[in-house]
Amino acid sequence: MPDTIENTSFKYIIVDNKYIASITINKLPEYIYFLDFIKELPKNVNYSCSLYITKLDPIKAINDITFSIGNTNGEIGTISSNQRNIDVVLKAKEEANILRRKIQIENQEIYCLKIILTFYSLNPKELYKNLLETKSTFYSKGILSEITNFRHLNYYLNNIPLFLNKNTSNKLYVTTDSLSNLFPFYIENIVDENGIIIGKNEENRLCLLDIFSNKYENSNMCVFGCSGAGKSFFTKLFILRNYYHGIKQIIFDVENEYDAISQRLNGVNLGQNQYINILEITKKDIENAAIEGKNYLEYKIDKILNFLSNYINISKAKLREYIKVTYSKYGITNDINTIKLIKEKDNIYLSPKLINSNKYPTLKDIKVDEEYRAQYEKCIQNELNYFSKITNIEISNHLIVIKMNELIQYPQIVVDLLKNIMNYIGDTKTIVYIDEVWKYSKSENILLEIFNMYKTIRKRNGAIVTITQDVADYFEYKDGKYAKSILNNSCFKMIFKTDPKELNNIIINKESNNNVAFLNKGEAMLFVGNNNLKIKIQANDFERGIIYANDNSSR
Repeated sequence: MPDTIENTSFKYIIVDNKYIASITINKLPEYIYFLDFIKELPKNVNYSCSLYITKLDPIKAINDITFSIGNTNGEIGTISSNQRNIDVVLKAKEEANILRRKIQIENQEIYCLKIILTFYSLNPKELYKNLLETKSTFYSKGILSEITNFRHLNYYLNNIPLFLNKNTSNKLYVTTDSLSNLFPFYIENIVDENGIIIGKNEENRLCLLDIFSNKYENSNMCVFGCSGAGKSFFTKLFILRNYYHGIKQIIFDVENEYDAISQRLNGVNLGQNQYINILEITKKDIENAAIEGKNYLEYKIDKILNFLSNYINISKAKLREYIKVTYSKYGITNDINTIKLIKEKDNIYLSPKLINSNKYPTLKDIKVDEEYRAQYEKCIQNELNYFSKITNIEISNHLIVIKMNELIQYPQIVVDLLKNIMNYIGDTKTIVYIDEVWKYSKSENILLEIFNMYKTIRKRNGAIVTITQDVADYFEYKDGKYAKSILNNSCFKMIFKTDPKELNNIIINKESNNNVAFLNKGEAMLFVGNNNLKIKIQANDFERGIIYANDNSSR
């Protein structure tokens, strides 16, 4: 991913101080082999050759060719006596007839082919010299070409380092025979139009992945790798690039890995003097109550009861009374107008606004009988600490980090967090990260809840990314029952260098196992369904500055 792109000249673009311009092919001889085509290029020139192929509908193609031949016949009748013009038109008619015969009689397929050669140089004069020499050489061999003009937007988009296949006016129509001569290889890569850059493939081409694309079975991903292989760096880079794509992200952080990146991106960290008041009534609560046909306050109290009953040994009847009395003391009753903000003289609200967060009671405001007071106070000081004060985070923030290093010792809290986080998924694309997932494998309830999230999150426009380095521990619980289920429900698997003994838990294919075993630091195998692709993870200086902020570790 480049640091700078300059596009002030229509002749070329400048990417990281490198001048870039292109030649597009307009016409090829009928029979030309790829190596014949390439050998015409100047030696010691830095260039890339992109071939974009689209299969066409043969019936529509025949109709278009027939229409073109009809127009040519009419043109011959009206053309001037200039022999050169007549030869050009007759040649076009001959080529159209040959093409139609190959499709109709020989049953060949027809394709639209675009060939773009992109040249690179540190000197603009040298760049243009290479372009002109190439164009002249091509012409002498019957290859017609044109130097692109970056005032034409599609040529510009084809040449920025994203390798996007944008429509251009220069297209060749070829049949199966011609294409097989010209296109002798296939480059494995993923280039999703709305994807984020995840790295480069073995041909040094950028790989763009959109996990939310409908062409994939689901949007979930597993990331595996031993310590120091590049797993954490990739995850942070993935978070950063999704953040700039407007994707909401929620991270369950068990080892304080994501503090720096959260601070630099103005995220919120639940667990660092930041709290969510479970007694606060949100617009979502009101909407859900209406859907279920309940009074908003009764609906909210039911939710609080279901939550508290997992931690406090007090009957639901008593708890209900305590909560209702507490709300009443704050002037909140079954009348929904008691939580609506009173219109101020100088303000007009297009829709009713709710009272501010500090107008709601908290768990600490609930007064319980003397016999329950000790256990209640102990509970809200420990397990429920992060839910016992006024909400001071913006839950709609696009980056939320939940500090799990203390909470993980309370499995029920983790289960409730996982359940409740689903309430905030659906309005926008959301990715939930569960880091070091093996640490959650000591509790079957947690693993079951994670698996339940996998089954429902796709319907809510969301995705789950699970990350772990201790693969064996991940698969140990219940003979790997939940780990295998999570793996099977993850369309994407990003596997960094891993102990060969642990690979059999992840991959069945022996050839793939060997590829993973010989990966270097910062390299990974991306598995998408039954296909796999070797990826090299790279970031630019700007991204590294964010990822390593306040981090004194080696870069």
